[in-house]
Amino acid sequence: MAATSQLESLNRTLFCWRLLGIWPGENPSRFYRFYTVIFLFSTMIIYDTALAVNLFCTPLKIELLIQEVTFFFNVVSITTKILMVIVWRKRITKLLEILDSEMFQGKDDATRNILAGDTNSYTLYRNILLVMGHFAYAFNSVVPIIANLVIPSYVIKLPTSNYYFLGEDTKNDYFAFIFGYQAFGIYGLMMSDISVDTFINGCLFFAISQTKVLYYNLSNLKPDKSLKLSRESKEYVQIKKLNESLRHYECILKYCAEFQTIINVTLFIQYTMGAMIICVLLCGLLLPLTSEEYTFMVTYLSAMIMQIFVPGWLGTQLTYQSQELVFAAYNSDWIPRKAPFKRSIKIFVERANTPIVLVGLKMFPLSLETFTSIMKTAYSFMTLVRNIQDLEE
Repeated sequence: MAATSQLESLNRTLFCWRLLGIWPGENPSRFYRFYTVIFLFSTMIIYDTALAVNLFCTPLKIELLIQEVTFFFNVVSITTKILMVIVWRKRITKLLEILDSEMFQGKDDATRNILAGDTNSYTLYRNILLVMGHFAYAFNSVVPIIANLVIPSYVIKLPTSNYYFLGEDTKNDYFAFIFGYQAFGIYGLMMSDISVDTFINGCLFFAISQTKVLYYNLSNLKPDKSLKLSRESKEYVQIKKLNESLRHYECILKYCAEFQTIINVTLFIQYTMGAMIICVLLCGLLLPLTSEEYTFMVTYLSAMIMQIFVPGWLGTQLTYQSQELVFAAYNSDWIPRKAPFKRSIKIFVERANTPIVLVGLKMFPLSLETFTSIMKTAYSFMTLVRNIQDLEE
């Protein structure tokens, strides 16, 4: 797999946003603005409103509520992600400029290899997510149509919501139209979900890459013995390299601060909705299910777990890598250096002792610990429901 720059690896995401009407660029045309309004109105506003009304009209039966609640919570999370891109467009542009700045490019073969390796890992992750998303969409919206054509007795259902607010006669008369609209709407929401997730996780990937590069530069902050320079010249070269590393660290902190502002609310809602969906699906697995319902719940549950696991794992890696910078500073050749060099190293160590931690609405850190807490809570809730069922029996 050929290595590309960090910004180039996000170009596919930006192109997808443009098709979805949420990334107009610097000077959007009047036609594109019109396209944005029409596309978002049809795939988000009408779609979300119909789901909300449908949830209110759903019969109070647990087996019926589970699917409707699951889709509704997920759509709320996706809508928040779409609004994040629209509201924070200028900050996202600024974040991309930092990512494409000279400071974030490798200075030698070793650092460029570090960046290329992580960029290729991110590209692989993005492609896998796209394949899995399209496979799930095909299984949900395309396979039923094929099954109905091949097996006339096969009863085809609406791909997402049953639209209980519509009468049975109305649904039967306009079934093809409703099915097509839901399939079209869920595809747009699915692509929005995947593209924003790959953007968020990609930015985390690249923040980790930059801390790795900085770790390498600090660890190898030693005089080049092949150069025959005076002591003063060597000291000047080392101070210059150290200052470059400190500017790089400052740029990483600025990048993470911008990223934190962008994802603050979105991260909170994604984890909240994800936790609620996991609880609902785990409780749904306790019910007597058909093979089709069981497959749906297990597949959806796996997707929700991965959606909160990947950012949590990357957030933990970022925190860990930022903590390692302290040891990288100690590994530098600081002992024979003069007072200005030692003062700069000391100040850097004091700052680096506070690791980089991304949070959701200042309530929880983006970490594996948060992911584990959510899974423990969901399992405890499922156990409670199971115990209540046993008592009733």
